[in-house]
Amino acid sequence: MKRFLLSLLSFIPFLMVGCYEDSTGPEVPVIGGITLSQEQMTVGAEGGEYSVNIYTEYAFQASSSVNWIEISYGSCGTEYCTQYFDVKANDTTSSREGVITIFCDDYNLSATLTVVQEAGTEQGSGTSIPNNQIWYTATEKVTPYKPDVFGANIVSNTYENGKGVITFDDDVTSIGDWAFYRCRSLTSITIPDSVTSIGDFAFEECISLTSVTIPDSVTLIGSYAFEECHSLISVTIGDSVTSIGKDAFFYCKSLTNITIPDSVTSIGEYAFYDCYSLKEVYCKPTIPPMGGYDMFYFNASGRKIYVPVASVEAYKSAEYWSEYADAIVAYDFEKGEVVPDYNTETGHNPEPYVSEMVELMGLIFRLAGAKEYSNCYVASVADSADDYFASMKSSTAVTLAKQYRTKGVSYDAVTGYANLLIFDDNGNIVFDPDYKEGSNTSFDRWTNTQKEDMLAAVNSLYKESKFHTWFESIKPEQEAAVAAFKKECNMDYAWLDSFYGKIDNISSRIILSFMAGGGNYGNSFTRKNGTFLLTPVFGSLSQTNGSITFKGSVELLAHEFSHPYCNPIINANWTDISAKAAEVYNKVSDLMKSQAYNNSKTMMYETLVRSCAIRYMIDHGYNNSRNTLISNQENRGFLMVGTIVDTLDKYDHQESDKYATLSDFMPEIIKAINNFDPNNY
Repeated sequence: MKRFLLSLLSFIPFLMVGCYEDSTGPEVPVIGGITLSQEQMTVGAEGGEYSVNIYTEYAFQASSSVNWIEISYGSCGTEYCTQYFDVKANDTTSSREGVITIFCDDYNLSATLTVVQEAGTEQGSGTSIPNNQIWYTATEKVTPYKPDVFGANIVSNTYENGKGVITFDDDVTSIGDWAFYRCRSLTSITIPDSVTSIGDFAFEECISLTSVTIPDSVTLIGSYAFEECHSLISVTIGDSVTSIGKDAFFYCKSLTNITIPDSVTSIGEYAFYDCYSLKEVYCKPTIPPMGGYDMFYFNASGRKIYVPVASVEAYKSAEYWSEYADAIVAYDFEKGEVVPDYNTETGHNPEPYVSEMVELMGLIFRLAGAKEYSNCYVASVADSADDYFASMKSSTAVTLAKQYRTKGVSYDAVTGYANLLIFDDNGNIVFDPDYKEGSNTSFDRWTNTQKEDMLAAVNSLYKESKFHTWFESIKPEQEAAVAAFKKECNMDYAWLDSFYGKIDNISSRIILSFMAGGGNYGNSFTRKNGTFLLTPVFGSLSQTNGSITFKGSVELLAHEFSHPYCNPIINANWTDISAKAAEVYNKVSDLMKSQAYNNSKTMMYETLVRSCAIRYMIDHGYNNSRNTLISNQENRGFLMVGTIVDTLDKYDHQESDKYATLSDFMPEIIKAINNFDPNNY
């Protein structure tokens, strides 16, 4: 048995919670348990590198019950950790089983992953199968969509007990174009070493395919090769692959990590687009491969791209790679660990993008005439939308939007709804099943009937109008919007944790929107695993002489990212400030309601957030603008902002042992609030 303590524990502090020893004994854990992303995994006879995701609050170790499974390196993100392990080739003619145990001895916690490896060949070589065969596992017999694209002719296709063997009259030299297209029962495949290329659309929409090992003989992965393989968790790319085609792994939504071998010289556009579980990209080439447009667009929040230490600056400045400069991290591939001096992870730092679902819902309310969604200031997008969707004004979705808007469904309720829409395996729009009920106040402004009726109508409009075709047509504007946002909003995310105190299990997105009508909305929700997901939508985009600019500011970004810190503080202290909040709200209620802040608690959320956003600006060199920033907010009815900002001066220069977090400082703010006299304004 080989035991391995994760080397990265030294630089990911939150993993150490409750699982260490000191003179007083182990710290008492707050939350218990270790959960794995799966309990059993079937791997091919050829072996390779595999991984399992781990959800736990504690530092852990990993061990293997057999010598043919070797524990490798690990890594951690904001939502889960990933443990990698190597499986040796099976040189026997029998399948075999081993167990990986993830454990924390201090608290007697553990979870197990059973690894089942398929049998090797009669020749005793698990590293390869006969060159005239393809082995597979499936829930039913698989028939290739294109049987004549393998460089040899099929002579038999046998299937028994979930396992199949396709035999050819000569060596298989390619998995050609459309070879296994829409073979939806296929769960795994073993490719012989004689194959040199995987063609276009070769495995497209093999929605049950969970793992694939591409042998070292392969040099080319074609365009769309694994597009929409929704269940694909594990991909091992052979060390001879030089080219990964465009859309090769598009919408492989279960893929959490990928290793790009150092042989790769080009990655096509959209190659890993919409892989929204992809957290880790390990890119081994020392020279950045020729990139493609949006090759890693819309991955998981906080996704990192690990590159060789000596190549960090080359990647950050290379065409297309430079778009992900903030996500690029130096990595020592020999040691299997991040180089700490280059590690810029802060818990935030999402890649901005334009959300198809936000644009869809914004468009519907634009067509319905909702004033807050009527102003799209990017003329090229507005004109194309009005022309393309003119026939949709009488659609059911638009009719419902008109009705619901008169019943409180407007402004952030629209984007809050949109942020919970995803595609299922059949291409239908559904509500995110990971959503924790009641955690999205914007979504909850819809009644259950309204939610379901609109969902059916949205699906109908999306398909009838071919919405995705239009969405793809505005890709140049999307790219320009992302570039403009990055230029204007260089946010210091580390400030959030240092100012407020760190929040565990927080993740974030930055969503840019043309169809938001110029508005900005601070949506958020909680996942069932407890992760708080901040999903602000920024619509402050405009276009002048064809050039797209972002009209917001870093203050706006600091504002939206402050809500998950400030709102719980207001909730926790509401009893102490509610009377004064009601008094102030009565004085400015008309002004508040005109901005859709309909009660005193919402006003206090905004007051504290806006005060802290001003503190952010002051801390980043804008002290000369202090009075202007305060007066701007007071003119909008947030009368207590100046008082709170002045009080925060004391917190900003506090001794850390007295006020470790903003929550600790809240008694001082409460005192200032209750001493405030609104009659002075």
